[in-house]
Amino acid sequence: MQSSGSSHLVYVTFVPDYPGVIVPECVREDYPRSATIFLRIGRKERVSIDLRHDALTAEVIFKGGQPSTITIPFKAMTVFLDRQRNVKIDLGQPPQVKRGNVIPLRKW
Repeated sequence: MQSSGSSHLVYVTFVPDYPGVIVPECVREDYPRSATIFLRIGRKERVSIDLRHDALTAEVIFKGGQPSTITIPFKAMTVFLDRQRNVKIDLGQPPQVKRGNVIPLRKW
């Protein structure tokens, strides 16, 4: 997932406790039911989609400023938003998560 022009942000909301999600423990502790990350997409950014494993992999910086490589399976995602391209995809709830356990994305 790379852009040939300048970089821009995409937002991904996901369930941190979903099987296969790899994120730092601080994300699971602070956002156990739903988390939204902002990914800068562009030529110099480290964001990739691993189609073999049905997941998005990205290098991001959380608390403390240390880079972390995260993996979010597509099935763990609940919302994908790219404002620059005017795209919002509501993916619903992952199959193993009960509807009452997920905090919905706030309206923007």
